Amino acid sequence: MTFYDDAEFAAIRLARMASKETEESPLSAEMWAVAVDMYQRHGPDGLTGLVVALARQYATASAVIARQRGMSTDEFFDEFEQHKLEQAVGDEDE
Repeated sequence: MTFYDDAEFAAIRLARMASKETEESPLSAEMWAVAVDMYQRHGPDGLTGLVVALARQYATASAVIARQRGMSTDEFFDEFEQHKLEQAVGDEDE
């Protein structure tokens, strides 16, 4: 198994953790541990592979959602980015 194969599985573990997290029960420390483990076992290449794997998996999931919503992936990302900007501005106001 290459470091990138390992990164693909680590990305799935991270996404699974993130999907189970709630405001009352954040899993940031557990997710951080996955990234640290990748670094310890593979060095900087492990972290880079993890970022690339997460981006690819995120893009694939986003394309599926966009297709189900009848929009292009670019439109989906534009809408999502706008949502995140509104959240960030809202957080600054608090």
